[in-house]
Amino acid sequence: MSYVIPTPIGSSTLGVLDYSIGDTLMNDESKIIGVCTGFRHADTCVDIDGKCWGGKYYFHKANIIDIKFEEL
Repeated sequence: MSYVIPTPIGSSTLGVLDYSIGDTLMNDESKIIGVCTGFRHADTCVDIDGKCWGGKYYFHKANIIDIKFEEL
């Protein structure tokens, strides 16, 4: 489920954040990394589980769905 969010050339927008504090994040390879706990360094990096990660546009909100099932 790797995907790229296109940014228009010459645009002042660096990318699009589809997550906020408290969301579970995954990387572009769909690997769950952890929970967004904030932003640092003038919003250039994202804190994931309290550790600073660069490339905040590299991470995306993970769509985790809890499914309850019953054995038949």
